[in-house]
Amino acid sequence: MYNLLGKHAATSNSIKSIDLTIDHTKCGSSNSSNFPVLVSISHTNIKTVANGGYVYRSDGNDIEFFSDAGHTTLLNWEVEYYDGTNGILISWVSVPTVSSSTDTKIYMQCGSTSITTFQGGSAGKVWTNDGNYGGVWHLPNGTTLSATDKTTNANDGTITNATAATGKVDGGASFNGSNTNIDFGSSSTIKSTSATTVELWFYSNSLATTDQRIFCDWHNSSSTDRWLIYNQSTTTIAFIWANSGETQYPFCNFNISANTWYHMVGTWDGSTVKVYLNGSTSGGTWTGSQSMSSMNAGATKAVRMGKQSEGANYFNGYTDEARISNVARSADWILTEFNNQNGPGNIGSANFISYSSWY
Repeated sequence: MYNLLGKHAATSNSIKSIDLTIDHTKCGSSNSSNFPVLVSISHTNIKTVANGGYVYRSDGNDIEFFSDAGHTTLLNWEVEYYDGTNGILISWVSVPTVSSSTDTKIYMQCGSTSITTFQGGSAGKVWTNDGNYGGVWHLPNGTTLSATDKTTNANDGTITNATAATGKVDGGASFNGSNTNIDFGSSSTIKSTSATTVELWFYSNSLATTDQRIFCDWHNSSSTDRWLIYNQSTTTIAFIWANSGETQYPFCNFNISANTWYHMVGTWDGSTVKVYLNGSTSGGTWTGSQSMSSMNAGATKAVRMGKQSEGANYFNGYTDEARISNVARSADWILTEFNNQNGPGNIGSANFISYSSWY
């Protein structure tokens, strides 16, 4: 049954619902608007009915997310992965406001026999609600590597020898340290001349004594440079934002270990660089007169993952969930991202999200 607004009303006995509560203590000290919340569930009840669960359709299209307890206002969401046989759902839900002062609730239901098509908005809409994403690459699904951009900007990556692997969120990309990379091109949508945020999860198989380029928009040291995330030594990861000839740059280091997942973010607001590892800015900040437009002579150089834009310096390890935004994301936004993606919570195991009983 549908109400007058055209939204699905939870009146059928076949429909099962569950409430999701976001822990505000994991969301910093200010609210985040149009925030893409990771909902990651592995549970028997998310299997299809044929496999003993509550989901009616094998494609999961009857799984819906709402902003209200009456289940009348649909949210926008993307399904990154659904397995109805084993009961696994990985979805990104655009929540209008994630509060830092009170817990935020959203609502999920499944089992409607009347739904045939996806209800969560047009493809990629979750990433355009905020209006600031230049590129989002999930690198799913652990079996067949894809570098498709989930925004409408279509900055799809060209894969050279990189392969699929288990990631932090879902699947990830594996780099062998010798001949693997992903080229995302040089579109202005991922090479902004104003504020920018770059981020990804990475896992180093071995920490090198020579540089390993993980994610970069980099020309070379004798010409125009931009930003670079790289494994600098046997103990550190570094983020650089540089201008011509590296004459002026922040050099922010963090101590890391091999065989561990880390979330790294660099932001530029037009005057200040801030660098975050696992939601913290302990690596440092830097303020200077450099502008992004002064570095734009390198605009023809591609954004790459796994190697330097020119030359080699290949990365040996894994990456997942890379994003470029055309704004400087706030510290609270970045902390909320880290807490959500690092420990999303599951049915029966609360973390960033806790779940009610089914009803």
